[in-house]
Amino acid sequence: MPRGNSFVDTFAAGGIASPVHPVDGTLGPAVAKDIRCGVLHRHPDNAFPITGRQLPYWNETIELATVAHRCFPAFAFIGWDIVITDTRPMLLEANPTWCVDLCQMPYGIALGETAFPEVFLEHLRLNYDRWPATLEWTRV
Repeated sequence: MPRGNSFVDTFAAGGIASPVHPVDGTLGPAVAKDIRCGVLHRHPDNAFPITGRQLPYWNETIELATVAHRCFPAFAFIGWDIVITDTRPMLLEANPTWCVDLCQMPYGIALGETAFPEVFLEHLRLNYDRWPATLEWTRV
């Protein structure tokens, strides 16, 4: 969520983020990347309630991300930016390199303490045969 005069919601640029319950899309308290901001139950600019708010079109949002991700089987994880409009969710962009802080800080748990390592290792195991024998790693 953006803050101040920002038109972007970028967590690294001062935005705030909430954990989202995966089943029903309910928001938990928000945090900022600057931990001195503490836990935010209301938006700091307008006092709009955050904690307990349920995102509309949550099932449709999950379905959109799932269908989009099936188009990129080589990637174990993609950061999907999805906009929820007044009528439906819409895909904004895909981020093959995504913000690890944004995935950990709102939930208060390290990715290593989630299913992330097992999912990633399983993805590597299932896709190992597809990789060229002389795979060269390059930084993009």
